[in-house]
Amino acid sequence: MTDERKPEDTENGSENSEYDTTSEESVEVANFSGTSVGSVKTEVEIKQGGCGNLEAQNVNISQGGAIVIQSAHMNSTQSGAGIIRSEETILQDSRVGIVIGDNATITSSQAGLLIANEVKSDSIKTGILLAGKVEGPVETYLDTPRTILAGLSAGVAVGLVLFVGQLLSKRNK
Repeated sequence: MTDERKPEDTENGSENSEYDTTSEESVEVANFSGTSVGSVKTEVEIKQGGCGNLEAQNVNISQGGAIVIQSAHMNSTQSGAGIIRSEETILQDSRVGIVIGDNATITSSQAGLLIANEVKSDSIKTGILLAGKVEGPVETYLDTPRTILAGLSAGVAVGLVLFVGQLLSKRNK
């Protein structure tokens, strides 16, 4: 479905907006306010709204959310997302399940899993952090060295259990 309406058609979260839908929309430029959209594949700005699957060059979300976001540039302010895959991600006072990308700039935000080449933050809380370079304070359960150590430890433990199990099965024969 191709739609060539102007962004002005959706100003200030009009509840009668033709974008108030959960079906798939494809537009050139879209500004959503107080709406919910199924899937978008262009430059997107969402204010107080949500989106299921979002693929765009540039994404700006303010007080909204999305389940899956793929973009070159992602900016999220006071928002939430399930999975973000972006070359450059900027999070401000936001909550995200998984962030994967090249560069991440984080301000007072939380992420369950953060994978990036470079991370800059003033305050970030994350469950697991895998990053090449980190600038700023990070509160994490597992950072890159601890993740490697945990993986090696788990591998050794599983190997020992299998080895002992094999020895015991040979004794019973």
